[in-house]
Amino acid sequence: MYQQVWIIGDSSKEAKVVKPRRKAPKTTTGCMNCKKRRKKCDEVKPSCTRCSKSEICCYWPDHVVDFYNRTNRDIGVSLIGNSDHQGQGANLITPTSNTQQCVQLQDDSGTADMFDPHQFMDGFSVAMGGDILDIDFTNSDYLLDQFKFIQTENQAQSSSKSPVSVTSAGSNGSGSLKMNSISTVDNGQLYDIPGVNMSKYDKMCYSYFIDKFLLTITPPHCNQLITPVKILLPFMISNDIVREIFLTCGASLLAYSDDSYAKRASERYINSVNLLIQEIQGSKYGAEDHLFICAQLLQTLCLRDKNVGSNATKCAAHLSASYEIIKKRFIRNSFNLQNFTITPLDRILSEHFVFNYPVTILLCHSDRLFQHIIPSPFQFFEQFNDILNQPFSASNDDPWLNHPVLGVSLKCYELSAKCSWICRFFRKSLESFESLEKSLLVNRYVEMLTKMKAECLEDTERLKNLSLSPTLKDSERLNVSITKMGQLANLMVVERLLYELADNTDITTLKPNFAQQCQEIVEETRYSYTLSVEPYLDSWTFFVLGVMSVDVQVRELIAECSILTANTANSSLSLKILKFLRVYWESDAVSDSTDNDGFEVLLDGSTLDMICV
Repeated sequence: MYQQVWIIGDSSKEAKVVKPRRKAPKTTTGCMNCKKRRKKCDEVKPSCTRCSKSEICCYWPDHVVDFYNRTNRDIGVSLIGNSDHQGQGANLITPTSNTQQCVQLQDDSGTADMFDPHQFMDGFSVAMGGDILDIDFTNSDYLLDQFKFIQTENQAQSSSKSPVSVTSAGSNGSGSLKMNSISTVDNGQLYDIPGVNMSKYDKMCYSYFIDKFLLTITPPHCNQLITPVKILLPFMISNDIVREIFLTCGASLLAYSDDSYAKRASERYINSVNLLIQEIQGSKYGAEDHLFICAQLLQTLCLRDKNVGSNATKCAAHLSASYEIIKKRFIRNSFNLQNFTITPLDRILSEHFVFNYPVTILLCHSDRLFQHIIPSPFQFFEQFNDILNQPFSASNDDPWLNHPVLGVSLKCYELSAKCSWICRFFRKSLESFESLEKSLLVNRYVEMLTKMKAECLEDTERLKNLSLSPTLKDSERLNVSITKMGQLANLMVVERLLYELADNTDITTLKPNFAQQCQEIVEETRYSYTLSVEPYLDSWTFFVLGVMSVDVQVRELIAECSILTANTANSSLSLKILKFLRVYWESDAVSDSTDNDGFEVLLDGSTLDMICV
C-alpha cells in the first residue's frame, strides 16, 4: 500500500514513504454495483458486462443517467439512477423490444431475489488471500444511507404492533419465571444530569439507562478502570445527541417493564434516528466519537427492543452503519500498528459490535442479507484482527484488561459470526453456480471450514488450560465457561457443514458426538449458574443447542435460561428466538423422521426469516 520515492528538491536526501500514485484518474462514470464492490466497470450500457454476467440489475450515477438519456432518446432506452434504485427496487433498465431486460427472480413470497453469487465470493476473497478493500475516508454517504433506510422503516412500521410477552414465550407455567426488575424507578430514587433540566419521565429514562442498560453491556469480568460507565458517561454532559441516545435506551428498558410507556419509547427512538441523520449530514469526518457511540448503542438497542421492532433486519442497517465508522477509525492505522494504540472507547464499542455480529447475521431477513448490507465477517476480521487483538500496552497480556467486553471470547465470536454467515448463504450459494464454479465453491468451503475447525479446537484447548488456573476470579471463570459453550456450538456447526459438503446423507454416525457436545454445553451452563446470580447463555449458542438437541430436559433448560436472560437484560431478543424454537420443537415432536438432526433449520433461510417479522 506504500512505496519509497525520491522527492526532487528535498534537502533531506532521503527516500520518503508515501502512498502510491494512481496510474490513472479515478473514474466516476462506472455503474453503482461495480463501485460498491470496488471493481473496474467496463461501462457498457445499459448493463455492464459484470452485472450482465452476474444477472443483477445495473444502475448508474445520476449524472451518467442524465447524459445517457439525453443522447439516446431516439432508441427508446433509458437508464435508472441510484436515487430511483434506492426508492423503488423495480427493474433498473427500461427496455424496448431489442434491449436485454435486467431480470430479478421472484421467490414464493413475491420478494425480489437480489443475491449476487460473485459478490458473495468477494466476501471470501480477503480470507483466501485477496486484497483488502480501499475506502473513501471523506465519504459519509453510505453511513447516511443506512440511517435513512432505518428512518423509512420507522415510518412504515405499525405503531400498533403487539409486544412480545414473557408469558407467551414460556412453557407451561413459565410465566412464573419472570423476575421483578429491581430499578431506581421502583424504589423512588431518580438520577439527575448536572446542569440539565429534566422532566420526571426523562429522569426515569436516565435512571433505567444507568441502572439497567449500562449494566447489561458491562460483563462481570469487565475491568473497573475501563467500564462503559467510565468511558461513555462523560459524553452525556458534553454532547446533546449522545444524551438523547442515552435517554432513548433508558426509555426502551422502562417500556419493557411497563407497556404503558411503549409508545413514548418508540417515538423517542424515531426522534433519535432523525437527530442522528442531521448530525451525520453536518459531520466532516463521519466517524467522530459521539457518532460511534450513538450508532453502536442504537444497534444494540434495536436488536433487543420489542417496541422498536426487535428487528434484526433493521438492526442490520445499524450494524452496517457501525461498520462504516469502524472502517474509518481503524483502517488508517492497520498499516502502521507499531505507532498505533487503540483507545478504550474504540475497544469497548468495537467489541460490542463483534458481540452482536453472529446473531445479527443469523436473524437478518434474506432480502437484506443477500444485498450484502451486512459486511462479510471473513472480510471484517481479516481487516481488523490485528487491531482487535492489540493489547493496551506491550507489557500487558491480561485478556480481561485488554478486552473489557469480550474477555477471552474474541476468537469464539469471530468463528460464530463466520459460522452464521456460511449457514445463511450455504444453500443459496450452492444453488447459484454452474457445475464448474460450484465445484470451486465447494472446495473453498471445505478449505475454509477445515481451517475454522482447527482454530476452534485450538481455542478450546486454550480455554481448558486457562480454566485450570487457580488464580482466576469467578467472573473470569464465567467468561471462560461461556466461551467454551460458544466454541462447542461452533464445532457442531462446522462438523455438520463439512459432513454436508461430503454428500453424506446418513447422519446417524454424527448423532452420538453431537449429543455429547450438547451435554457438555448443558454442564457448562449449570456450572455458570454457580458463578453468577444472573444466568446467561449466548443467543447463537442457545439457538444452535435448541435445534441440535432432542433432549426434553435440555429444551426446558433453554426455555428457563432464555426467559431469565430476557428479564435480566430487559431484552426481547431471547424471547423471540425461544418462540421460534418452540414452534420447531412442536413440529419435531410430531415428525416421523428419524434422521433429522435439526441442522436443516440453520440452513433454511425462509424459516429463519420468520423470526425477523
